[in-house]
Amino acid sequence: MKAIKVALFFEMMKNMMIQYSCDELQGTTFRSHFGAVGLGDAQERNGFFLAAYITDNSVSQDIFMDWVRMYLDDAVVYKYDSPYQEKDVPEKELMYIIEIKNED
Repeated sequence: MKAIKVALFFEMMKNMMIQYSCDELQGTTFRSHFGAVGLGDAQERNGFFLAAYITDNSVSQDIFMDWVRMYLDDAVVYKYDSPYQEKDVPEKELMYIIEIKNED
């Protein structure tokens, strides 16, 4: 990924006030690091990963996915239910995990 595209993507997340974390994983799993539960959560991962927390079926989700397609065109996106979902909140929160590749 080109550095400018990644920078624009992070600027969009800041402007949209999307909660996220960016972490380096070294031989750990999505389940142990991010609290993800689902397909592929137990596979050991290495590299830099972005976890973004977004309300399901929202405008923010639509914009986020459009920007992933525009600016992170070769990214692999994993989608899980958020481990931080509050029980009394009716809107479902999702967690998207994206590998930030260091090609440039």
